[in-house]
Amino acid sequence: MTLNLNFSLLRKQSTPLVAGLLVTACLLCISFVDFLGLNDLGAKKSLDLLSKTFPYEQFYPENSAGLVLVAIDDESLQKLGQWPWPRQVVARIIENINKSGVAAVGIDVLFLEEDRYKPQKLAANFNIPENQLRALGFVNGDQSLGRTLNQTRSVLAFALGGGTQSASQHQHQSMSSVSRFITANDVAQNLLHVSSLVMPRIEINQGPGQGFVNALEEEGLIREAPLVASFQDKLLPSLSLDMLRVAQGANNFVIKPSESGHALNIKVGNIIVQTNPQGQLLYHHGHTSRFEQISAYQLYNSPIKNLDGRLVIFGVNALALGDRHATIIEDAVPGSLMHLQALDQMISGRFITSHPGFDRIIFLVCALIAALVCFLVVHVPLIYALFIVATSFGILLGVSAYSFIQFGFVFNFFTSLSILLIGGLCTYIMQSIYEERLRKKMQTSFAQYVPPDVVKRISKSNQAPKLGGELIEAAVLFLDLRGFTSLTEALKPYPELMVQVIGTIMDEVTARLIESGATIDKYIGDAVMAFWNAPEKQENYLVRSIYGACRIQEDLELIRAKIHAIDPIVKDIHIAFGIGICCGPMTVGNFGSSFRFNYTALGDAVNTASRLESLTKEKGQPILVAADSLLDNQELEFNGKRMRVNLIGTTEIRGKVEVLKIFSAKFIG
Repeated sequence: MTLNLNFSLLRKQSTPLVAGLLVTACLLCISFVDFLGLNDLGAKKSLDLLSKTFPYEQFYPENSAGLVLVAIDDESLQKLGQWPWPRQVVARIIENINKSGVAAVGIDVLFLEEDRYKPQKLAANFNIPENQLRALGFVNGDQSLGRTLNQTRSVLAFALGGGTQSASQHQHQSMSSVSRFITANDVAQNLLHVSSLVMPRIEINQGPGQGFVNALEEEGLIREAPLVASFQDKLLPSLSLDMLRVAQGANNFVIKPSESGHALNIKVGNIIVQTNPQGQLLYHHGHTSRFEQISAYQLYNSPIKNLDGRLVIFGVNALALGDRHATIIEDAVPGSLMHLQALDQMISGRFITSHPGFDRIIFLVCALIAALVCFLVVHVPLIYALFIVATSFGILLGVSAYSFIQFGFVFNFFTSLSILLIGGLCTYIMQSIYEERLRKKMQTSFAQYVPPDVVKRISKSNQAPKLGGELIEAAVLFLDLRGFTSLTEALKPYPELMVQVIGTIMDEVTARLIESGATIDKYIGDAVMAFWNAPEKQENYLVRSIYGACRIQEDLELIRAKIHAIDPIVKDIHIAFGIGICCGPMTVGNFGSSFRFNYTALGDAVNTASRLESLTKEKGQPILVAADSLLDNQELEFNGKRMRVNLIGTTEIRGKVEVLKIFSAKFIG
């Protein structure tokens, strides 16, 4: 049996490699152009992963002690009544916060409606003369709160509107009368532009500072805080940014592009704050439990001692009042604590930055590594490609973590990882598909020699073929085509027809031998050699061999009819078979040279089977069998068919000393 399997064809297969390289090139182009917005998504997911793995407080714990939330919490609502409180109550709390020595207090509350406890409203609602209410001590709470804010280091909240309606005229004038930003170059073009403002009542809008409190939420998460926005060609600060200005007693902000042009620098007193070109501070989130919280009611009656020099946000924390946001670390964070997070980062100088040029360099490096991986997947054992991928992944992850922790620099880890992995994965998948097709093709080819179930078991073996053999008991068959000389003479002028006829005969013979479980060793012109019990062991190998021979003889007329139907030239040619079978010890294995070898059987039993096939003419029997285990008139059964062997005599085989008993065989019943 000759199997010349050229495995170098697999290595020369270029389709998986080309596919992997094309996928890698496409990913690289997509990442460079970014027309699908994948880079932005990858950058955000990279920041999410890094923030979750390395929370802010693990590396920057020092400034949170100077940041406090005076909370409108559930306990304060129980003590001071439902929200909104009278404005004079709020004024009293703000005044006591200021007397506690704070550096600045941010009022994270939008006072949009007039005080419902002012004398005019109470007089109208309860039909009580306003003079009597004033005599009883009722005052205009809005004016009272405005005076308090004007006398304290307070920064009042307003909101950026998203609609087309502008703020009211007096509110507009209040905002536009002061421009605190000194700009260099055109920094406003990339900033958030708004068409309206949601301002507090004019009586309240009296403090030394004002800042917006809007949050940017995407996919249900807060990742960045806008620090600067543009309204009618005026730049406006956020609440936290203006708190830094008020705390330092600064009059203005100085804003200009960074040297790289991919960030904005904002000078606030002695602090330089860095944002992205859109004026946004990227959060390095931590757990907000690190910030101290004081119930607002504790400051209603008097100042407290532990607020000296600290930055304070007065805002909501009661669950019923809402204002909750999700971060990558926490599910429900009060908006007031998000302002403290921004302040913490600005004071620490912890600014999260990125650079598209650096990202592109990483993308290119990953693409080159991916191309190498594609090549390795096709040309060398998979372990080498996996080693390169694992090493590159480790380096990528390590550099990402180091640059984030040490410098706050985030490169697009997820897009880089996609470029690194997907091309090689595509190559591996296509290579696996190709190998599976090749394996099935080899199985189909191999099945022409051995039964399909044997092929499946052999194909699962991890051992490569090698020279060697083993001595076993087996049955071997030789079949010779009778009338071959007449056939070749008749078809000599028609070589293609000769090939077709002989091929058809061998197909029919082989199919019946394979049915019995035979291993086809070789075709020798008009002869066939086959054996049983190798390479897979078979308990009834002798019975199988006799069954295969009887099946061929049983279907002889059917085989003749198929041959005669091919062409009228062969319809008068008589076709018959002589079959010799011998059972005994023989050596089976791979014989030949290290360059090419055959899986075959050698031994005395093989020679005997060949001689028995030659004796079929002399004995007048189509099938002759020699086996020590057979008895005269013995019945055998296989595959639902009964067979009988009959002793027809003894014979001497040339080259052998002993005399052999030989049997004929046929189906019965």
